[in-house]
Amino acid sequence: MSTRSVIAVKTGENTYGEPTFLGVYCHSDGYLGGVGAKLYELWNGHFKGRGQELADTILAHKAGWSSIYGDWNLPIGFVERRTNLDDTYGPVCYCHGDRHEDAQDYYTEADTEFETCLYLIDVENALIRCKFTYFEPYVIYLNGPHIDFEAEEQRLERRLVKAR
Repeated sequence: MSTRSVIAVKTGENTYGEPTFLGVYCHSDGYLGGVGAKLYELWNGHFKGRGQELADTILAHKAGWSSIYGDWNLPIGFVERRTNLDDTYGPVCYCHGDRHEDAQDYYTEADTEFETCLYLIDVENALIRCKFTYFEPYVIYLNGPHIDFEAEEQRLERRLVKAR
């Protein structure tokens, strides 16, 4: 079973000062230690702080993502039949490679309630606001100290259990 998420990019603020955004669907690894950790790694690694380029790349694949994992030095696209699961592959979107799905409407705040996790990339402030169905909100400071995402997930789970 996959942990679905929306990866979104802040586009401004509404009249109430709340962020507005555009986002795309991501099918796999939506938990904090999955998509959250990968976005942190991409910001600080492959994109080397070029946050707008990361944001633009994520949003450019409007059919959505199967997974943002993979080697970002390889082509982005879906591989229908991998002969060896150990083979290196690039990030897997639904609009390139062996799948050519139609672009989907961007997600906006009003319609994210159907996914488990929302990752709102705020390029200007170098952070990601995370909203989860079951956990308290979380902020990833992209230029801050290294984050132990596994430990943070465990901390959020413990707080959830205490709240019950």
